[in-house]
Amino acid sequence: MRLPAVAIAAAFTCGIVLGLHPAVVRNAYSLILLSSFFIFIGVLVLTGIIFVRTGRLFLASVASILSWVLLGFLELALRNSRGMRIT
Repeated sequence: MRLPAVAIAAAFTCGIVLGLHPAVVRNAYSLILLSSFFIFIGVLVLTGIIFVRTGRLFLASVASILSWVLLGFLELALRNSRGMRIT
């Protein structure tokens, strides 16, 4: 039961690390970037739910992991856009 939690934490951390890229930090104030990530995360979650209902668990897990990576990425982009210091 601990392995899924570790995978989720690792995916979230990878998203945060991707969000530290200088190009992302420079574009963190872009409303289009932030809103497109919200929409894309929602689409990935809905896609994962559809894949679970059809019995395609591997594709559902891929959609879930990608959504956690993007959530970490979005968290850091939102933090940078609000002017908070990263520690």
